[in-house]
Amino acid sequence: MPVSYLRESLADGIAYTSIVDEKFKTNLIRIRLITPLRMETVSDHAVALGVIGVSNREYPDLSALTARLNELYGANIGVDIARRGDLQILSVSVSAIDNRFALEGEDITGEAVRILLNCVFDPNLEGNAFGEEVFRSRKKELLDAVEAEINNKRGYALLQAQKTVYAGEPAMLSSYGTRETAEAVTAETAYAAYKRLLETAQIEIYSVSAAPLPQVKEQIRTAFAAIDRHPEQIAYTAASPLKPEPKTVIDPMDVGQSKLVMGFKTDVEDIHLMRLLNAMFGGTVSSKLFLNVREKLSLCYYCASNYIDSKRTMLVDSGVELANYETTRDEILRQLDALRSGDFTDEEMDSALLSLVNSVRGTGDTPSGWVGWYFYLLCSGLDRTPQQEAEYYRSMFADRQKLRQRLMDAAKSLQLDTVYLMQQREGE
Repeated sequence: MPVSYLRESLADGIAYTSIVDEKFKTNLIRIRLITPLRMETVSDHAVALGVIGVSNREYPDLSALTARLNELYGANIGVDIARRGDLQILSVSVSAIDNRFALEGEDITGEAVRILLNCVFDPNLEGNAFGEEVFRSRKKELLDAVEAEINNKRGYALLQAQKTVYAGEPAMLSSYGTRETAEAVTAETAYAAYKRLLETAQIEIYSVSAAPLPQVKEQIRTAFAAIDRHPEQIAYTAASPLKPEPKTVIDPMDVGQSKLVMGFKTDVEDIHLMRLLNAMFGGTVSSKLFLNVREKLSLCYYCASNYIDSKRTMLVDSGVELANYETTRDEILRQLDALRSGDFTDEEMDSALLSLVNSVRGTGDTPSGWVGWYFYLLCSGLDRTPQQEAEYYRSMFADRQKLRQRLMDAAKSLQLDTVYLMQQREGE
């Protein structure tokens, strides 16, 4: 049976998307709060999300909440924090088996959603602050997450590079904030920020189930109706301006291997063309960066590119020995020049196409996969199925000569903005 999809407005700045796919035995409800990244609230939001993901007034700690969810055939509540461009995306979800599998005919989904909504709208409070015990544990968890970002040197190099790539833009922030902003969070500031978030965030709610769940939609509509909403306007795409001259940042650090990150910016709006170009440049194991910079020349331990459509930015990151830094940087630029001049084969184009088609093939294998797909469509202003997306990529190849020229022009549009080196100290 085909998958059905319907997105409708529940209130100002609140949309409800129903995705029905008969193959699933569990139902997923995800509430996604989308707000501008701001230094003064990024860590407060992160802690607040942690608190509502493990407690509410009825079940004031993780142990009590988990015990009740276990009674609902192992229902689960989870949270996630992400960044898209200049936005912080905070999600809280519940998954539960469909009611048709309940042994006693219980309304498992309805009860699971009730508990989720209590977490969101009736949290564990002490006065005008989150409960101190649960707050402390979630603040520690945030500090641990910030520390984990620092310890993952490849990821941390990318985060540090983006502070320069997106200097003066919200996208320069991590989705968790910094150690300093995390340390500054209190139970009072986190709750105050959370209340404002419910009032001002753009809210996307997703329901993925084997059959329509009209009662869930009404549960959610009723819960949000009690909030005095005045949502902020947001932009899912905010192109980052190119610097007048490329900026180079050398960042000495106690690492065993230097990390090179190069940021390029484009004015091309066609995300499919840029994704195809990215796959050919450094997005796959058949790309120019992988086959030449890493394999043929052995200049680095890894070398890959990633296209960030929300900022119209391409990032190349590589792990290099300090002695190979300049050679690797120059070779990356040479590989981009090869794309600009048309020095690539039909086989390279076909490999990139296959990679992109395969990337959408398993989209609907899980409920979360469908949520990710329809959120991508929302951000991109598109309306199509994964199969139609794959067919669109194939249609780009109908005129190979025209596509070749478009790829060359897209490569020419990529202009170097930033070179960042996390430099291993001498003797490391």
